[in-house]
Amino acid sequence: MSFRSFWKFSLIYIFIFLCLHFILFLLLKNQQKQYSQSALNELIYTVSSRRPRITNPCQSSFSKDPYSPNYYKINLVCSLTSETTNTLDLDAVADKTVGGVITEFARIMNFDPKLIIGNEKSICFSTLTGNQVNFNIPIVKNDTLKCYLDSSLKPKK
Repeated sequence: MSFRSFWKFSLIYIFIFLCLHFILFLLLKNQQKQYSQSALNELIYTVSSRRPRITNPCQSSFSKDPYSPNYYKINLVCSLTSETTNTLDLDAVADKTVGGVITEFARIMNFDPKLIIGNEKSICFSTLTGNQVNFNIPIVKNDTLKCYLDSSLKPKK
């Protein structure tokens, strides 16, 4: 290989190398412009319009304990034969109140949280204390919230 062809080959190689890096730089710059925190939040927190809305919260559940020691269980009693236990990782819940956990649970399961929170018939108890729960109080980790969607389902003492 002659000296002249070596330089010609080297210059072509360097030119292609610089062009590829310039194209990569432009692609990365464009990607950084398109990212925004609001777009990410919309992607994470918005429920798809194609996902069916649940009318009965006991239709489905997720019940495995999370890997984190910070969890909160929601036990829903919908009828005499329909009951679900659901476990949420508290690290993923922004609002650390009982109402906030129920709202997040309703968003994940895609039902209206007013089936539990705003319903006069529903009644919820903490299994640690046994007392009726106010939805504005802070949550206690590793507690189980037992909610009866109809207060007539609550067993008599």
